Amino acid sequence: MILVGLDAICGAVGAGQIAVKRWIRDEGFPARRCSDGKYRADPESVRKWFGRERG
Repeated sequence: MILVGLDAICGAVGAGQIAVKRWIRDEGFPARRCSDGKYRADPESVRKWFGRERG
C-alpha cells in the first residue's frame, strides 16, 4: 500500500500540509512529488521516519 496525495499523507500522520511539506523539504520526510504532481509515501518508511531521533 502507498499513500497517494498530500491529503492522504497528512491524514495518516495527523499533520497539516504546511508541516508535511516542511518535513519533506527540510527533514527528509520520506515522500516524493511524482511526475503527475501527486505526493506519494510508503507507510512503513513514514513509520520508520517518525521512530528516528531527528536533530
